[in-house]
Amino acid sequence: MSRELTFKSKDILNSHLHAGHSNPYTTSTSSGVLGRKTTTLKTGFLSGSAGKIDWRDKEFKIGGRTKKWRKVESSGGWFTSGREWEWAGYTYTVKHSHHKWTATNSHREVAYFTPYQSHLLRSSEHASLYISPEIQDEHQRVFLILVLLYSETKRQDKQHKTEAHHNLQSGNLIQIGDLKNSPSFSPGVNLS
Repeated sequence: MSRELTFKSKDILNSHLHAGHSNPYTTSTSSGVLGRKTTTLKTGFLSGSAGKIDWRDKEFKIGGRTKKWRKVESSGGWFTSGREWEWAGYTYTVKHSHHKWTATNSHREVAYFTPYQSHLLRSSEHASLYISPEIQDEHQRVFLILVLLYSETKRQDKQHKTEAHHNLQSGNLIQIGDLKNSPSFSPGVNLS
């Protein structure tokens, strides 16, 4: 059975994921002073938590097993831009291209994630996730969901950091420009 899931909230780490009229998964994230603590994926298929991303300890917890990210993630090699993720003997290559994350196994697409897309003149598109019907094991589905959530969250974090850095640099340039135009500016002072 394939799973096309849509996130009800723009915040993918705190959302219901629904497929038609059912809500098979829910994400919730706890935070503290230092930022994110854990993101929990809950499902009706398993009692309690199906899996967790522990942002502080840098690990995944699925089905009673805990593994550090560095133990399950590796570079995809010289000829791929993706990262390889392994859980319980299954290896997936995950990469981002054209506003979409894809996960492949033996060069076959087994899952993809499309992030929220805001539009001005038409309805915004909610984030969505698809898992191939060939992924029968619930722990593998949970692992793929967590890896795609992790990957998109890290991409967004990097994008926000880059934007903040760019805004800071732009702000500094404006301040220097403002100084040059101020009445107290002395032409003999080098502001570069």
